Amino acid sequence: MLVPRVLYAFALCLIPAGGLAQARNLDTRAIDPLAGTPECARTCYTKTNDTDASEGSQTDDLCYDKPLYHSVEVCVKHDCNFTEILDFKNRTSVACEWPITDRRQEIRISCLTIGILAMVFFTMRAVSKIIGFVPYGHDDSLTLAALPFIIAFNIFCQILTSKGLGLDIWFVEEDNIRTFLILIFASELSYATALALVKLSILAFFLRIFPDQRFRTVVRWTTISVLVISPIYLALIFAQRRPLDVLWNGWRDKNPRGVILSANLIGITHGAWNVALDIWMMILPMTQLLKIGIKLKKKIGVIAMFGVGLFLTIVSSVRIPSLIVFSTSRNITADSVGIIIWSNIEICVGMMVACMPGARQFVRDIMLRGKRGTESDGSSTENIFIERTIETIQTDADETVTSSIVRPEEVLLSK
Repeated sequence: MLVPRVLYAFALCLIPAGGLAQARNLDTRAIDPLAGTPECARTCYTKTNDTDASEGSQTDDLCYDKPLYHSVEVCVKHDCNFTEILDFKNRTSVACEWPITDRRQEIRISCLTIGILAMVFFTMRAVSKIIGFVPYGHDDSLTLAALPFIIAFNIFCQILTSKGLGLDIWFVEEDNIRTFLILIFASELSYATALALVKLSILAFFLRIFPDQRFRTVVRWTTISVLVISPIYLALIFAQRRPLDVLWNGWRDKNPRGVILSANLIGITHGAWNVALDIWMMILPMTQLLKIGIKLKKKIGVIAMFGVGLFLTIVSSVRIPSLIVFSTSRNITADSVGIIIWSNIEICVGMMVACMPGARQFVRDIMLRGKRGTESDGSSTENIFIERTIETIQTDADETVTSSIVRPEEVLLSK
């Protein structure tokens, strides 16, 4: 969890952190840890400890005898319904004054920080298009289409924290649990859609700048695979339960109802496919960049820009263990933290990778304007990615090369 905690520490320097909100019932203190718990819990204590657990009796040994508590908990999970289990966990945790899981502030700040960074990169890309540094293409349309889903995911992230994300589920109000599960489902759809659109945008960018026909054929087949597999995954999300509303209305069930497809299997296969796709999409441009006849320093700079995709691959890989925990947990409000944070990082970093060329051009042009003052042709001489049409390409020395077909070595120009 290094990246989310680094983001959290960084953002704390910028955003004043308020006091953590208190979970429900934290102001109660019982001498008897089983006070007010369901009868099945007291029965479990009696069976496990051979001691009377009637109301008012001393059962505080549960607080310091961990093996005893574990044995009682196993019995409670077997003999009580899910609501009674939550009540038992809530009351014993409060009575014994055990540390309370509360990661809400970390989640809010992590999501806000990475979301703002993604928006900054998108804004730089948009500005570079508006003022004409780089021509508009299909990749821009796909990036623009991904933006609402990324924004939606970040909004869901903030709302989820108010509904219990980051708290143990036994400290979450029952009404909030249902809302929480609906938002989780909506977040899953937003994540899958945003990720597919971002990857399609990057592939469309490859088609726009690289002229090699064999390479373009490979990219087209990769694009087709994304167009086919992504909708299938979305369909599987809807098909995992019947009826679908069991996903959020059936949270009280000890044994899940209406299971058609394994959520764990769906998530893991989709995650593994995305990792493989990220690796493949990182290799693709390198095969072309290594052949371009430009100076080594310039080539390293351009390769490094595309190499940012390595971080996206790492994030996709780290997300998978969080996905496994999420899909098998009953303490879903606490165990969803990893999957929400890493999913948000993945789609936001994907947006940054997609916007990296435009953002780099924007920054370079601003720097050149600062150096050259009011020089009017500063932006037109610094295009990195040139459309594959009849065009005059200017170098820094103001030399011009006119060609009817832009060769690969002319596609990427760097200062």
